[in-house]
Amino acid sequence: MGPPTPSKTLDKGSTGAVPNTATGKSTQVEKPRAKRPNYAKIHAQPLPVKVYPLPAFIPHYPITLLRIAYVLLSDYFFPPSSHDDTRYVGYFSPETRSVHVTDPVAVRALWEKGFFGKGTLSRSEPTWLDQEKKRRGLAETQTSEEVTDRRRQERLVFKKERARKEQEAIEQQLREEKEKAALVVVTEIKENVKPVAMDTPVVSMGLSQVEDDDEDIFPNWGNASTPATPASSTKPNGHVPSVPSTTEVQAKIQAEPIPVPELVPDSTRKEVRFDDVTWNGTQKSSKDSTPEEKLIETLEENLSPEDQLTDAVGQALADQIQSSLPSVLDALPLEEPDAAELNEPDEEPLKNEEHLQLTLEEAFFLIYSLDALRLENLPPSILPFTSSSPTPKPNIPSLLTLFRRTYTSFTPSLTSNPTPPLRPDDPFLLSYITYHHFRSLGWVVRPGTKFAVDYLLYARGPVFSHAAFAIVIVPAYSHPWWSANEERRQDVEERKGNGEKDWWWFHTVNRIQAQVLKTLVLAYVDVPPPVEGESDGEGEGGSVGKLLARYKVREFAVRRWVPNRTRD
Repeated sequence: MGPPTPSKTLDKGSTGAVPNTATGKSTQVEKPRAKRPNYAKIHAQPLPVKVYPLPAFIPHYPITLLRIAYVLLSDYFFPPSSHDDTRYVGYFSPETRSVHVTDPVAVRALWEKGFFGKGTLSRSEPTWLDQEKKRRGLAETQTSEEVTDRRRQERLVFKKERARKEQEAIEQQLREEKEKAALVVVTEIKENVKPVAMDTPVVSMGLSQVEDDDEDIFPNWGNASTPATPASSTKPNGHVPSVPSTTEVQAKIQAEPIPVPELVPDSTRKEVRFDDVTWNGTQKSSKDSTPEEKLIETLEENLSPEDQLTDAVGQALADQIQSSLPSVLDALPLEEPDAAELNEPDEEPLKNEEHLQLTLEEAFFLIYSLDALRLENLPPSILPFTSSSPTPKPNIPSLLTLFRRTYTSFTPSLTSNPTPPLRPDDPFLLSYITYHHFRSLGWVVRPGTKFAVDYLLYARGPVFSHAAFAIVIVPAYSHPWWSANEERRQDVEERKGNGEKDWWWFHTVNRIQAQVLKTLVLAYVDVPPPVEGESDGEGEGGSVGKLLARYKVREFAVRRWVPNRTRD
């Protein structure tokens, strides 16, 4: 039974290499992944509003009817509030065409309750503060960006390992093919080669190869008796070479031994050192001495008596100075630190420099549909402030007009008409109608600029799964009013020509969505004819609900046709 094998113990969460006894190679132990947050609990509310569902109805349990009736009556007489006491506060920014939310509580609430907005210093979720704390060593939290980077690195390692195995398989196949080809060639050679008949005896082979200088090697063995050789082996001078026997060779060595040169050591040295053995009265291997011992021995041999005495005096003096050093340090006066230095903090407190950036569609949805956001820096015509209402509600039609003009306007220095007339197919209306349509169906709608589309649709949110659909907004002028006369038809053609996307673009976008495993959806928004006063933002009597109700959205899913997959 052999000696016990030492085992290596790894702490939980550590990373190390453990030797593999089967293969003789070290196996890398992966560090266990950190526990994921409970996203189902964090994002339990799909929207920043409170919902009070009715109790479940069980047919074979009649008491549930009483519970449902009680909840209905209590909600009717004492309706609960669907919003918090205070609204989230945002700041309108016409330069960036967005709304900024700076309160950290509101930022986390809007992200956790519907995935609204994005962090200004992050990819999506506002996690700059957590990243900065981890960079400074103040926290050990794991951000979503780090998880994404780790998954990308794992995917890259997997691809490299897969490519290496494929290359090894190809090389192994090539080697096997070469071996098979070589085996076929050898077999053909063996079948085609015939054995050669030998007419001369085997004894005579090789004797004719002996040169004339055999007499110089064996001068006294020339008259030895040798077996008869054929005439072909005789040299032109008539000399027949002879080969000595083993007995003759041994006798020759004993009679004339090989002289061995005698090694005489130098008399001026104390000892003779060879590579592996030192002769100094006793035999000692140089492998038994360490390099430090060899250096000490060399110094001791080369030091004179005077040097040894000086070395001893220096050591005694160094010991005396070292023993008296603490007393000298204690006698020195110490400088007291200033009170300002003691009260000065080591490091400034970390301030969160990131805020949430909402698109105009998200901001209008939160204000108009959910009443969960209010803007502070709006002009008085949109947000009239009264003393009786500390949290006034904005004028929704005026706010819609402001967003529509901001979405399509440019700086006055670039155009002579900074406030163009509003049209029923302006970009903000088409984008918001599409956003509102899919939000009302329960989808989490996020911007899709990364994948060359308008929106991405998530079933629950980015932290749960990837987006399933990619939305492209296409305005449709199917109403008869747009084709009533030639002037309107030309107007429609000009509008389509300004923003029309050709087939090359369509196939490119479709190919991108197929590569990222998303389904391309064309959202056709039927544009209604303009109404009186719409160019000034006062159409439909200033009712936003009536204005949005005139639009319709039609969805068409597009899939890429692959011949080898979709053929009959």
